[in-house]
Amino acid sequence: MNSIPIPCFQGEPILDHTPRQAFRIDPEAIIDSIKQQFSHRCMCFRELGQNSADSGCTMIDIEIKYEPQQGIMVVSFRDNGCAMTLDVIKRHYLCLFDSSKEEILEAVGEFSLGRLSMFCYELTRLELITMPSQGTAYAVLIEPDLSGSVYEVPRQEGVRLIGEQHGTIVCMKIPVSGPKAFAEEVKTINKRIRKELCWITPSIHQTKVELQENGELKYSREKVNTSFGVPGEYTIQDKQGNAQVMVKMASGLGEATLSAGLSSSGTKTLSPITLCIGKIPVERPAGLPWTGQESFALRELHIILDSFYFKTNIGRNRITLDTPFVKELLPKIFQHVILNGLVRSSAILLTKRPLETYQHRKTIQIMLADVLVKSQKHKFSVPEEVLKAPFIPSYVSSKPYCLSFLDEWDKEIFFTWERPSSISMHNLLMADEPDIVCICLADLPYDFQSYIEDRYQGRIRRKENRIYVNDSETPEALEYAGRIEKKLKLRTNWPKCRRGIDNTEQLPQHLDLRIGVFCSYSGTEDKITPTYYIEEPLPTIYLNKNNPHIQNLLELLLKHSEYQKPAAHFLMREILCDENLAPPARQREAMLTTDLIYRFNTPKMPWEEEQEDEDTEISSLMEIFEEIIRL
Repeated sequence: MNSIPIPCFQGEPILDHTPRQAFRIDPEAIIDSIKQQFSHRCMCFRELGQNSADSGCTMIDIEIKYEPQQGIMVVSFRDNGCAMTLDVIKRHYLCLFDSSKEEILEAVGEFSLGRLSMFCYELTRLELITMPSQGTAYAVLIEPDLSGSVYEVPRQEGVRLIGEQHGTIVCMKIPVSGPKAFAEEVKTINKRIRKELCWITPSIHQTKVELQENGELKYSREKVNTSFGVPGEYTIQDKQGNAQVMVKMASGLGEATLSAGLSSSGTKTLSPITLCIGKIPVERPAGLPWTGQESFALRELHIILDSFYFKTNIGRNRITLDTPFVKELLPKIFQHVILNGLVRSSAILLTKRPLETYQHRKTIQIMLADVLVKSQKHKFSVPEEVLKAPFIPSYVSSKPYCLSFLDEWDKEIFFTWERPSSISMHNLLMADEPDIVCICLADLPYDFQSYIEDRYQGRIRRKENRIYVNDSETPEALEYAGRIEKKLKLRTNWPKCRRGIDNTEQLPQHLDLRIGVFCSYSGTEDKITPTYYIEEPLPTIYLNKNNPHIQNLLELLLKHSEYQKPAAHFLMREILCDENLAPPARQREAMLTTDLIYRFNTPKMPWEEEQEDEDTEISSLMEIFEEIIRL
């Protein structure tokens, strides 16, 4: 990496013949105040970037290197802007709160604090070389005690130092304890610059440093700039993913540029709301008083608001939100752009279900749910399209619910925080109008539960027990259940198993079989209840086609003759282990023993037979058992 040029000036200063205080007020008190204003000392690079952008530069170059002999980190911040003349240096640069940009609305700088913010670091020296497009260059040197001098620099030397025909270079010399501390500080500076200056127009490059295992420093370069904006409502329809919403809002007191859109991989580092001046982030509030009341933000929605009419505090870290400009602008943005624009169009797209909305479906569901929650709390009306959008996930169906459907539903509504498994959703039998409505809240905001409980008071409750989902009395379902019952021999085998035990009063004398599709609300995504027993109107056991183990056993029973007997026995085991039917353990084992003897026509258990030959029928039977278990 090329060495950063550090000027060494000789001769007499042109501003004063003796060192003088660089600023005309108490500098130490001001610097202490500035340190309190800035959240981190790295914020000085934001100030430098703002000044460079205001100078009209097209390039910003940030070089950093370590000087081990002196134990310092040298930072060079260079741009090719319009630079400062000697008159500007004397009248403005060395006068605090006197900025040359006061009459320029599009200038980000307001209080002329960029030069002071650098003293948040314990500098050994601050050096600035500035060269206008015409005339000589000038150097300003400020020492740790804040004494300083201004020097005249030959233009040829200025071009060599700055690398351009006009521009400014700022050199900071910062003490560091060693290479490790240097590398860590560079990482912090890189992160802050990427966060604060990534959206401004000038092309920005900065130095990256990596401390290798052998203790050497590896330097590299990276470009900081990224595109300004967040994915907007039309991104959903744009297969290239390049579109965004850019809206010019006028309040009567000024203009603001708004970029609003849904969360995406590109907005992970953004806060929900970012306020900028000239594309430079000033504040990232958790919320804004969109309706004139307390501040709030909408989940899964990112907003970037940029205006030169924002008023900030002395450190430009906070924007004054109670100014007439902001108070007039925010309600317009919320009503016309957020609600009637982004939220409404997202609800319409969700209703039409275009292919492009698939990757944004979960994001839109969360946003619409949060809009309803916030509307109840902050007393604003939501677009009618939100009520018709199918954004509420169902636990018992692959088709989401909409509020208008739930409003008309005259039966009980259930909700759960469990997620249905992919297997259950894949095999679930659909109907035009489900017999049971159960809302899945797993992916929605937590406070959406309170919203639906208030909206549907008296007819909504949490479902903790198992429920039966589809109609098993259809001709197809009955025919399928009849085939299973015939293979299982339940009508003849159940009475035999029941007669072989004592105290059979709790067991039904006869047991019907049906094939159902249902889920367990008290279970988890990976464990689906295999059976479901009911006593009324007739004792019936339902085998759950959602359960992968039951699915395997049913397939073996119907399609693989060599596995029919063991598959039937394992199905009997599942039936006897049903939590509503299950007899005591001793009775259950006795019934299973009877079932095994009956099915395999042997007075002894297979493991009690003497295995005289590996090719005996019992050995084959055990192999089948092992195969079943493996499956």
